[in-house]
Amino acid sequence: MNWIKLSTSILLAIFALAQTGFGQEQQFPECNFAITPPEGWIVRTDLPPQKGMVAVFSNTQRTRLLTMVSMPEKKDSGILDERYMANFEKGLENSGGGPQISGKFIEVQGLKGYERLGGFVKGGKQLSSLTHLVLVNGRSYCLIGMRTDGDANNAMDIQACLASFRFLTPPEPPKPSAQSAAFQVGYIVGRSMLVIFGVTIVAGIIVGTLRGRKSRRNPATPPPPPH
Repeated sequence: MNWIKLSTSILLAIFALAQTGFGQEQQFPECNFAITPPEGWIVRTDLPPQKGMVAVFSNTQRTRLLTMVSMPEKKDSGILDERYMANFEKGLENSGGGPQISGKFIEVQGLKGYERLGGFVKGGKQLSSLTHLVLVNGRSYCLIGMRTDGDANNAMDIQACLASFRFLTPPEPPKPSAQSAAFQVGYIVGRSMLVIFGVTIVAGIIVGTLRGRKSRRNPATPPPPPH
């Protein structure tokens, strides 16, 4: 399946999601996975397209977000090990995605995965991110929970959303390979984080500017002088 057909299918899936309620499992058959966003979260349709980005959800305040990146790798993914993660980190940091705070190997649907806690400051605002990564059948799956109002690792809604990830069809475990596209995957993930965070900051600035203009146009009426 080529990228044009895949992108079209993803756009149709996002449109369908916009018509449904949340707190329910959302399926992405073209990428063979499903996830359950927190109740009340919305699909973000105001973000520029990024390679591998499947969908982005956020709360209505836009302080907490979840983005999903899934893409085929040019060569066999290999296994998720220390070597892979070292290259992943290089790609992520080179793209501006910020340094790692902590990381550990976890289990994702019976497969070896990786959990990464990171963060960076941009435009005077702090972004905390919690990432889950798994490789299977020549494809990488990366879920990134982000928040600007605290530590992503302490956000129960983000934690629950990441934990809800599942494959629609159980995949076969990956086979070892000497080749890896870890740097590219990390770079794309980092760029996606920067784009999403940048749009969120700009939206906040615009809202604040409009409110300031409204206040200047409609100044408070001073109280009448005492008699």
